[in-house]
Amino acid sequence: MDKRYVIVAIAAAITGAAWRLDHAELVRQAENIESVSPSYVTERLGTPGFFVLNLSGAQPLYAGEISISPEKLHSRAASDELKRLHITADSEIVLRGSSEEETARAAERLMKLLNRSRTVIKKLRTDSAVPENRPEKSA
Repeated sequence: MDKRYVIVAIAAAITGAAWRLDHAELVRQAENIESVSPSYVTERLGTPGFFVLNLSGAQPLYAGEISISPEKLHSRAASDELKRLHITADSEIVLRGSSEEETARAAERLMKLLNRSRTVIKKLRTDSAVPENRPEKSA
């Protein structure tokens, strides 16, 4: 066998292994994002660079909450949409999704789109969906 083919095969294996390790790190980071309470979000609202992304399409709970579908976040236009919304690598993002899996996938995607070493991504705790300063609707 020609040495060139062996070298190319070794380089391909190393590249594939490096990609898998990088991807595994992204998944680990996405699964371990910090959960925050509604009071945390309420305190941070209005702070420059702070965003609440509503992935579920549900009624917004917070002023300025941005609705973005998981499909749009995973589309080719996602990077342009983040720029339009002024979401950068320096932003703090709280995700509000309908499931842990949806939130983890969105976090992973955001870390790929933005510089993941600087981006702060958190998720809204699902055990307390109504902000403490907002009165609950009576039935």
